[in-house]
Amino acid sequence: MKLLVSLVAVDEKGRAIILGCEVGGPYASEVNMLRKILETLEDLPRTPFIADKGYDAVDVIERLIKFGCELALRMKQTWRMRIRNLLRRISFENWEKYRKKRYRIEGV
Repeated sequence: MKLLVSLVAVDEKGRAIILGCEVGGPYASEVNMLRKILETLEDLPRTPFIADKGYDAVDVIERLIKFGCELALRMKQTWRMRIRNLLRRISFENWEKYRKKRYRIEGV
């Protein structure tokens, strides 16, 4: 079984555009796979970056901000452990705004 991570943009007309993808083994780190994709890119469209809580690494968030993306990542949190990092907190607030659009990404 292989693992696939893809970076997809959706344009104004609702068309999905694959910007990059990485394939790994069964237990490959999805965050590391995303890091490899981001290393190959020089620029990203100025759109919200919507993703699951598995991609909430601070270095990934910082890289996406440098690209000018509005982050909308779901964050790991429990009633005992709150989100402390300011960038992660902003991203979580945007998640509430954009989470209903996540189905477009899953459909690809």
